[in-house]
Amino acid sequence: MGFTAVDHRTDIYSIGVVMYHLLTGRLPFEAANNFSLIYQITNTRAEPPSRLRPGLPAQIDAIVMRAMASDREERYPRWEEFSLPWPGRGLLLVHTDGIQTHWKLEAYSGLQGRHASVIAGVLYRDFRRTNDDSTVVVLKEP
Repeated sequence: MGFTAVDHRTDIYSIGVVMYHLLTGRLPFEAANNFSLIYQITNTRAEPPSRLRPGLPAQIDAIVMRAMASDREERYPRWEEFSLPWPGRGLLLVHTDGIQTHWKLEAYSGLQGRHASVIAGVLYRDFRRTNDDSTVVVLKEP
């Protein structure tokens, strides 16, 4: 078994794992030791995020799973391909399981029109669980 040079597709895999964790609240592979973890990563395929979080669009599953392909030749060959068309005035909001899931932006009059950091701050303030790490990421077109 030969080793090949590491390239940008390793970073794409890592971003896929981070996306998976943000979308599902767990890592794609869990094992009792590093050997078992490496075996799973190289020989099995993670469950699609939508199996753990029903309602996610199939397009998101496809992006995350392609980014996390164990064979780097199956991953996105270029960063430019690792993207989705962004709808005008689009808003993407993801958070870890340290944030409660029963919130609605519509309940905050005018919040969607505010800066992304304000949206993240309000959700963090009002919905974080005090006994867990919490992260909120908000992306929006300026």
